[in-house]
Amino acid sequence: MTIAVKITGPCDTTGCPYPATVHYGLEEFYCVECDVRNAAEQRRWEKAQKDRQTEFKWARAIFDAMWPNACRSCGASGSTIYYENHGVPGPGEQVEDACEKCEGSCPRCRHQFPEVALDKFYEDSEACPMCGWRWGMEEGDTCPEYDGP
Repeated sequence: MTIAVKITGPCDTTGCPYPATVHYGLEEFYCVECDVRNAAEQRRWEKAQKDRQTEFKWARAIFDAMWPNACRSCGASGSTIYYENHGVPGPGEQVEDACEKCEGSCPRCRHQFPEVALDKFYEDSEACPMCGWRWGMEEGDTCPEYDGP
């Protein structure tokens, strides 16, 4: 047999003058008006997240269609980023290395560079002569990334 205990108190929403009634076990006290408003905000946030996911999927599909040979290992950025922690608490040192899978070629179109042009491509950050990729400096150079939750 479960016993439902109701607890009353002030609403947790700042400045709300209405009393709140909450069933036992919940940590937040909201009045009916604030509870409805919170639910509406949650639905708007969920819709916005869904819209962002849809936009990302479309952007990714367009990029994949335009550049079917793009390096999937580095996302056509030409480098991989990782963090090294030398035993010191904290986020560590950010290290960026050339991508091993596409090294020697353009990360976006996979054009192979002759040895002479390769040094100029890497050292001077020159654009790819085939597709115009510029080391992620231009919009559309790299594969779209989803930054959602």
